[in-house]
Amino acid sequence: MPNDIQVRAVGPGDERILAYLCADIQALHVRAQPDVFKEVDLDGLEQWFRVVLAEASAEGWLGYVGEQAVGYALVRKERRPANVFCHERRWHEIDQIGVRADFQGRRIARHLLQRVADSAAAQGVFELELNTWYFNERAQTAFSKLGFSVKTVRFHRKVEYFDPY
Repeated sequence: MPNDIQVRAVGPGDERILAYLCADIQALHVRAQPDVFKEVDLDGLEQWFRVVLAEASAEGWLGYVGEQAVGYALVRKERRPANVFCHERRWHEIDQIGVRADFQGRRIARHLLQRVADSAAAQGVFELELNTWYFNERAQTAFSKLGFSVKTVRFHRKVEYFDPY
């Protein structure tokens, strides 16, 4: 089964495929947090991928099983200059990664992330980062199994009324 997984770099014309793969993840986000996320707009997603992938700082990969696209990863190359608090650092931010629900558990994400890591290392970058929403426990478990660990914790609150006590 894992031998039939192929990963290739995203190219011109792949925006619609990416939009369809992203739509499943967007729908998951909408169900969990409808006050934040908008309903799926395939045309809008396609245009968004077109714009982002035209940027020099973005890379993408598609995962296939046979002729069927079943997963993707979108990466942004990041650099933060040194400042009074931190050393300069470079990393690749996995902005989006997703595998169709009916293909999860078949090592598609592992293959995609291996390609991401290989590309980063070839560019002299040795750190990958990603984030996930609190409600996506399945993704959190998968990322942990793939060697990712918690780096920061982000909090939020509404400002309707503030009583610190």
